Amino acid sequence: MFGKVLLSPATGRLTVYLLGPSFGESQVLLMPDRRVVVVDACVDGGTNLPAVLLDKLGLKQIDLLVITHPDLDHIRGLEELVRRFKPLRVWRYPTGILRDLFVRVATAVPGDARLQDLRAVLDALEDHLEATGNVSPAFYGSRWSPPGSGYTVHGLAPTHYDQERVRKVVDGLIRRDRGRWIVSPAFVSRLNGTCSLGDAPNIISIGLVVEWGARKLLLGGDVLQGTASRFSGWKGVMAALDTPDEARGHLVDDVSLVKVAHHGSRGAFEQTAWTRHTSGGKTIGLVAPFSRKKLPDEDTLINLRRHCSQLAITSEGGASFSRASAVGWRKRGAAPSGSSPCVMAVVPDVGPIELHTGSRAECFF
Repeated sequence: MFGKVLLSPATGRLTVYLLGPSFGESQVLLMPDRRVVVVDACVDGGTNLPAVLLDKLGLKQIDLLVITHPDLDHIRGLEELVRRFKPLRVWRYPTGILRDLFVRVATAVPGDARLQDLRAVLDALEDHLEATGNVSPAFYGSRWSPPGSGYTVHGLAPTHYDQERVRKVVDGLIRRDRGRWIVSPAFVSRLNGTCSLGDAPNIISIGLVVEWGARKLLLGGDVLQGTASRFSGWKGVMAALDTPDEARGHLVDDVSLVKVAHHGSRGAFEQTAWTRHTSGGKTIGLVAPFSRKKLPDEDTLINLRRHCSQLAITSEGGASFSRASAVGWRKRGAAPSGSSPCVMAVVPDVGPIELHTGSRAECFF
């Protein structure tokens, strides 16, 4: 599945693997000091792609596992990663989202595969917390910088504003009045499976930036534009970073590589953020579509054409590649390595980034 080139990361460089068939996405990062960061999971026809990749690379443990949010295309396969690779540290999306509550109070809403998979993940995290004590929520301001490593992983999202938005939704479902618990009709209908959850977990998706010397790599999770408030979504991230007491706006300026948020959807493309990401004109964009028929959408591909020097898409081929060509992206035509839906970006501390793909991915310029 993974060819020889993809299994040959360069020592002393930062290697990013973007894994994602038409359903699901994950990023595996081999840091310059050989520590391992994994963001989310994805399963392709029963194959846990990050687990197989780690096995092929001979890696036995994850140093930091990040669970951005509880949508099925990001969590399926995480239980195996937690139990097999026993991560030294787990960052999970902030607790309190509605579907977490549902998993705790009900076996599962009938027929809801998302909750069934989520229950397995939460059970694995609970066991891992008891064994290691090192499972914690991550959000804007979270940081991980191992001693002597020379790099820092920063949490950019969710903002505190968006966390409060989620809390208010949950607070409205169950309340205490005159010593009695009152459960709203909406909560009951969702428990009975007669109404969808509608909890929009993307609101609390974790977004990350890896800072390594002058390099910055942005992993956008499923962070969206947010509400009209300037404190929500990508606008909120920018506002928080630019406040005088933070003054960390440099983290999103002149970014070398971006894992495009939310599979390349129009709702995730925030123009003000991208203008800052790509002011140097050399940014590389990576996209893992949720559905090749719809994503990345045409508007996003046009916008990426304006801001990125190169683009790589992992997919089953088909419409996502042809849409990119239709708006002016040209296929690089490099020989693929292996049959996987994978892009590998080898990032040196200075100089150009190398891109390699499996046969189910494509690079454009």
